[in-house]
Amino acid sequence: MKKAKVAHRIAAVVLALAAGRQAANGAAPALPVATLQQAPATLAAGQVFPIWAETDAGSKAPVKPTLSVYLPDPAKSQGTAVIVCPGGAFRGLAFADEGVTVAKSLNERGITALVLRYHLLTDIAAAAGPGGGRGRGGGMGALPRNLEIKNANANPEPDNKELAEVVKLATLDGVQSIKLARQNAAKWNINPKKIGILGFSAGGGVAVGSLLVGDAEGKPDFIATCYGPALVDVDVPADAPPLFIAVAADHQPVANGLMALYTVWKTAGKSAEMHIYSNGRAGFGMRKQGLPSDTWIERYYDWMKVQRFIEDVKPK
Repeated sequence: MKKAKVAHRIAAVVLALAAGRQAANGAAPALPVATLQQAPATLAAGQVFPIWAETDAGSKAPVKPTLSVYLPDPAKSQGTAVIVCPGGAFRGLAFADEGVTVAKSLNERGITALVLRYHLLTDIAAAAGPGGGRGRGGGMGALPRNLEIKNANANPEPDNKELAEVVKLATLDGVQSIKLARQNAAKWNINPKKIGILGFSAGGGVAVGSLLVGDAEGKPDFIATCYGPALVDVDVPADAPPLFIAVAADHQPVANGLMALYTVWKTAGKSAEMHIYSNGRAGFGMRKQGLPSDTWIERYYDWMKVQRFIEDVKPK
């Protein structure tokens, strides 16, 4: 359990760098069309596609970023899609619990799910070749529980270049995934105005960062993050979409970072909903622990209904 908490605290730091780098670099670069646009309308569940063409900068990782596509039963499709970003501190991905299991639940509600395998630190190290990836990004301690947070920013290591690089690439993976979902909207029965992103831990940073990139074509229509705060100076855009947050109060300082994110969203006059569970432990995901946090995804569906992204469709 201690190792899990450390991993998710590391993820909170890493994801924080995304928005900061985007703000510092100005407008995001134009993203090329990926090979996924050639995908057929009929897919096997979980069929995997690369999100970048071979000539794209985003394809340089030894393990290419991909989307695993899960389409719902056409008879109960809601026309809504969610990019799912599993967590794992950018060192791995909880692909089963925070990816595939979530996708299957979304499908039961008639929601298209696209699970993103984004850039990881191992990709950066491998791309650097022998001797690469041995800097500070190779290891980092836990966030201090009394970490000071200003402007929703609790980033204690802004000079960690490896972490900054992987977050930038992973965030662009998130933007590219949203663009690809829109490009395939008609083919996969998706309303192009109902495409959101849901992230866990480090994936929550990818989710929030996808908005802060500022790419109109890759802008999510709604954002959800589970125990994945954007610990950066967050300048909430004027067209910021609704935000959903779920976290356990005993997951510190992650919970404090998410409270700060909620506050800046509300201060900007934007819609936000936050669920803080008194005891859910770090990285609760879809695991059943006999705790109120077990039902977070039902609250997520309730929120989606209130926001009119889905109708009240119960799973069979």
